[in-house]
Amino acid sequence: LAMVQTRYVQSMIGGEIVGVSSYGDQNLTAPLYEMKGIGVFVKMLEVELLESRAQVAVHSLKDMPTNTQEGLSIAAVPKFNVPRGDVAVFREGTSNLEDLAEGSKIGTSSLRRSRLIACAFPHKNFEFSNIRGNLNTRVRKLENGDYDCILLAAAGIHRLNWHETLNMQYLGEEEFLYAPGQAALAIQCREDNLALREFLSSFEDYETRQRVEAERKFMQDLEGGCKLPIGVFTEVRGSELRLIGQVWHPTENLSIREEITGNLEQAQELGVRLSEVVKAKGGLEILHSLIEPK
Repeated sequence: LAMVQTRYVQSMIGGEIVGVSSYGDQNLTAPLYEMKGIGVFVKMLEVELLESRAQVAVHSLKDMPTNTQEGLSIAAVPKFNVPRGDVAVFREGTSNLEDLAEGSKIGTSSLRRSRLIACAFPHKNFEFSNIRGNLNTRVRKLENGDYDCILLAAAGIHRLNWHETLNMQYLGEEEFLYAPGQAALAIQCREDNLALREFLSSFEDYETRQRVEAERKFMQDLEGGCKLPIGVFTEVRGSELRLIGQVWHPTENLSIREEITGNLEQAQELGVRLSEVVKAKGGLEILHSLIEPK
């Protein structure tokens, strides 16, 4: 998938592709939320930029830490061209989560996805099991009977053109909130390469950038990262941005969900304001058991 995304950006900007394997790619056993540190899919790419072995890096924005690496810049966030939400993928014979038998085994490496499904279907007592590897590996494990269902990002399925062949259910984006920055691509380069930054900025989409800035600011102000059960939904209505945010308790059927609407130009401020509302209702306490010490 990473290579498909990189080729997509290459089709816009040109250049030669050099593949880099990240720690997140190498460790395929631990659940993401148990991995120590931040940016497990990002760090090695950033080292290539900082040491000038590469000029541009392409990331899934949701994997990037909210604090940008010193000396580097996210020069462009292109316009969304795929769905932003999640999908449930099944073996033949099942077409939606409600039809799954009680106690069915669901594969996901995301604590957010497991909590939102557990809270939406408490009567099902689903068993959630860690699943890692690339999308090919995950789908093969499903087909081999290791799982009754797997939860994935719709964006990856669409970028691989699998959406017309897999047996899957789209989860409504406004009900089943996605991860901050999900489906967005980030084009990164050195901060001091002004000519390259100016060139890459021509591939920037303002509305997409503002949406993900609000989402990531909401997450950052909750002291969270992509490994924590934090979900968002954004939409642009004219000059206004609507932001929904939700946090889930890691083990109990408990969550806090709030929303805010404001000026699109003040996206980061909206993210902070919404996080303050969630904090006031106990959001930090809900997340506390999973937040790593600073």
